[in-house]
Amino acid sequence: MLWSLALYGQTKEKQPSDSMYVCTCENTFVFNELTEVITNLSSGTIVKVIGPDIDSVGKHYKIKTPRNVIGYIAINCLRPYSEVLKEKRELAKKRAIEKKVLAKKQEEIKQKQENERKALISYLTTKYGAATATKILNNEVWLGMTKEMVLDSRGKPSDINRSVGSWGVNEQWVYGDQYLYFENGKLTSWQD
Repeated sequence: MLWSLALYGQTKEKQPSDSMYVCTCENTFVFNELTEVITNLSSGTIVKVIGPDIDSVGKHYKIKTPRNVIGYIAINCLRPYSEVLKEKRELAKKRAIEKKVLAKKQEEIKQKQENERKALISYLTTKYGAATATKILNNEVWLGMTKEMVLDSRGKPSDINRSVGSWGVNEQWVYGDQYLYFENGKLTSWQD
């Protein structure tokens, strides 16, 4: 286990001992023997427990701060540094596993989408031929398309308006702001 001394303004690392603890409370106060505040430590500061483990009151450790200040700190504001390191490593492993699982799922989704696209290309090419399949895959419309071609190209319209008369059946298919007009099943015009 390595102890970073960045808090001391140094960049080297050393092995933590069992006497190293991490402040877990925000604005942790360090007191002298007269219970006067001599410094303030933020959460995450690494300190070293020295001398007798517990003061005469039994609720404080005697510690040495990163700036070599010696004083007392409440026991409930400290955790062994080795535990913190262990938790960080476990969390890092968990995140790495989650990242791998997510990457695998994303790859599976991508592969599934690619397989579906290939199947669609094959289906449309068999059904209409390569040139028409390419136009349909690009969501194009052109005069003379059948309703089935438009469905393959654009999907279902949001609305269909139908007129029936002696001339046959006319339909208006609505796609947002675009209107496609069919006469007897063939696309004869559109309006943007």
